[in-house]
Amino acid sequence: MRPMSPAEVAAIPDEQLIFAYCEFFSIAYPIYLNDTDVVHHIREALLTGKPFEPVIEPGIDY
Repeated sequence: MRPMSPAEVAAIPDEQLIFAYCEFFSIAYPIYLNDTDVVHHIREALLTGKPFEPVIEPGIDY
């Protein structure tokens, strides 16, 4: 699978990024991400074609 182009990624509104990420990497939605930089991580993953490992904080019930 080829990474998305910068133009393709830039065209995705922030509120739609999680859906695009799940579709691109064939991940069932919803995935729960507790990360303040999630938009950056998702855009980077779509550009590189490599998924990222979400930060899982201990003590939080996901």
